[in-house]
Amino acid sequence: MKQRPQRHLLMSRQMPGTQNALIDGFRGRRQRCKQSAPGVDWEIYSIPRVWRVALAGTCLLVLAGAWGAVAPGLAVSSARLEFFDVGAGGQATLVRLVDGTTVMIDGGPDGPSLETALAARLPVWQRSLDLVVLSAAQPGNATGVQDLTDHFTIAHAADAGVLHPTQVYVAWLDALARGGVPHALVRRDDVIHLGTASSLTALSPPGLLYPARGGATTESDDLVLRLDTPGLRVLLLGAADAYALDALAFSGERLDAGPIALSARRSEQRSPARATWAQ
Repeated sequence: MKQRPQRHLLMSRQMPGTQNALIDGFRGRRQRCKQSAPGVDWEIYSIPRVWRVALAGTCLLVLAGAWGAVAPGLAVSSARLEFFDVGAGGQATLVRLVDGTTVMIDGGPDGPSLETALAARLPVWQRSLDLVVLSAAQPGNATGVQDLTDHFTIAHAADAGVLHPTQVYVAWLDALARGGVPHALVRRDDVIHLGTASSLTALSPPGLLYPARGGATTESDDLVLRLDTPGLRVLLLGAADAYALDALAFSGERLDAGPIALSARRSEQRSPARATWAQ
């Protein structure tokens, strides 16, 4: 007895008098089966091998493209810091730890630019951040993270506060309140625990913010942080000025670290004090 050819079935529901142009294009053999429902036919098509191979190849290409979009955001095997190019006059740093903890430090001067940068680095399904830190109440730091509260679920937020509230700082607090984000002030020696083995330690400013005299400026109260995580220790100086850096040098804080991250905001990075720290 002649063996019947193997069939790959694709069913198309049709009404009388209509044609399925897409399936008819396969030019395969078809068999019409009468159904009990009045006025409804089912047609079973046997798709030629060349079309089956083409369909399989297309599916593989789609899967490969989807993997390429997702792979950059999968869990990292070691702690990573990424400094975003968010435009002139701003800074934004993404910290990703092995356990999946995600921290955003500052957000640059533009919300859409920050969201684009995050989309390229986080999994497509991740719309949450464990911690957002504002190191300075300046537009180049705060504008981007203010916008994040409308698009991401943020578990916690922190900053060092300001001596005199500014429009930028009030807008930051309003954005946190709108998003229902718990907020905390951190000053010298405060520690934010990021899981069991990682932490952010505030090195500056002191418990009482510097008054605007004797060489201190508003940048003297910028938040200076040290990230400690297995295999990596980083100083995040932000845009702290010479006054704050000199005070930090004699504070007795542990300052040994690997990389030292400096802000590109304004021209303070070219000051002698900042150049010494960079060395």
